[in-house]
Amino acid sequence: MKIYADTPTLRVRQQVQDAAMLLWVVVWLLAGYSLYRNIEDMRGAARGAEQAGAGFADRLDAAASTVRALPLLGEALRQPLVGAADAGRRLQAAGGDAGGTIHSMALWLGLLIALLPIVWLLARYGPGRLRWMREAAAVAKLPLGPDDLHLFALRAVASAPLHELQRASANPAAAMAKGDYASLAAIELARLGRRLPTTA
Repeated sequence: MKIYADTPTLRVRQQVQDAAMLLWVVVWLLAGYSLYRNIEDMRGAARGAEQAGAGFADRLDAAASTVRALPLLGEALRQPLVGAADAGRRLQAAGGDAGGTIHSMALWLGLLIALLPIVWLLARYGPGRLRWMREAAAVAKLPLGPDDLHLFALRAVASAPLHELQRASANPAAAMAKGDYASLAAIELARLGRRLPTTA
């Protein structure tokens, strides 16, 4: 597969376009990663709530175990402490759930922000670029004799804008009828990054 044209002007343009596409991909990957990190930083608050809930529950469990040994009032005092410890465990669970949700949201939003512009550009630029590379590779194998020039002149007449045809030949139809293919074939060869043979 041929990646770049032989002609300097087209080759430089292709290299600039490829570099711009690569830069676009890098910029949006960095933007997605930056968003992921910014949202992921919010997990600190959820982690703090989880740790606070766990510590609160542990301390109240210890206090409940201590007052249980008190005669008469021990069980009565223990029940509110156990209830408060349960509330701490619920806070711990809520903090853990919130942390998981924040992580998932950070991951998916980061991917979305990065991939949407990248996929959009690849869908617009990629197919035409790959098609050009396949065609240019096929053209590179041709000797570009008179019959090949006839083929490329036909392709130019079929696909090139009329003003380009008239710039190459004052009367494209007459040139085709006379077998003067070189000037018209040059249009298609230039599109594929190939120079017209000097003997044509």
